[in-house]
Amino acid sequence: VITPEEQAKIVVLMNQTNLNHEGGDAKHYGQSWGSGFPLEHPMFAPIIARLTPQVEQVFGLELEPSGLYARIYRNGGYLGAHVDRDDLQYTASACIVEPEKPWFLFVEGDEATQGAPYAINIGALDAAVMNGTQKRHWRDTLNCDDDDMGMYVFFHWKKREPKPSV
Repeated sequence: VITPEEQAKIVVLMNQTNLNHEGGDAKHYGQSWGSGFPLEHPMFAPIIARLTPQVEQVFGLELEPSGLYARIYRNGGYLGAHVDRDDLQYTASACIVEPEKPWFLFVEGDEATQGAPYAINIGALDAAVMNGTQKRHWRDTLNCDDDDMGMYVFFHWKKREPKPSV
């Protein structure tokens, strides 16, 4: 879902952005750095425009973009189990830089998995989509070399509400 050219530009952008650090004592994130971006950001707006119809097709709904966040996880990083805020109903978690060792995104299981969580390894330039307000999701602790990392961009949508008739 991300081209190699976009990947290179996102890596540069992330290295030039003043990212917020959230250390090992944070409830949801450990050893990670992140930042929100405006939906109109020139790097991300074309990707959002390209992804929106694909995500709409997956969920069978008309959607509107509602959030954009990017995060770098280093050794010791994690994502605590949570559900997303109401306005972040549908998410495409896109991998920009994949850690050398598989680092799974776990999503709460259902009848198909007999309650066991789905374990998803998102490769570089790929994405996984989910309804983050309905399913708890998390990542266990990233164990990697100090010079390794995982870099992700989270594109969010919410259900498009019908426009009121005049």
